[in-house]
Amino acid sequence: MNATTGSSTSVASPSESAFNPYTIIGPVVLGGLVNASLFGCLVIQTYVYYANFAKDNRAIKVMVAAVL
Repeated sequence: MNATTGSSTSVASPSESAFNPYTIIGPVVLGGLVNASLFGCLVIQTYVYYANFAKDNRAIKVMVAAVL
């Protein structure tokens, strides 16, 4: 308790209570790049499927579109 004001104050050190956003930015950016790359692969595979298998059953084409 503080003797002059009668209130208790606790001061935490900056390393204990401060949120450091720089520790999370790297993994988020890396995850976004991996996500974008994998989505690009999925789009290319879908395009190649529709280009090479145009005579497939409509149900299979709809299923591929649903996965995309």
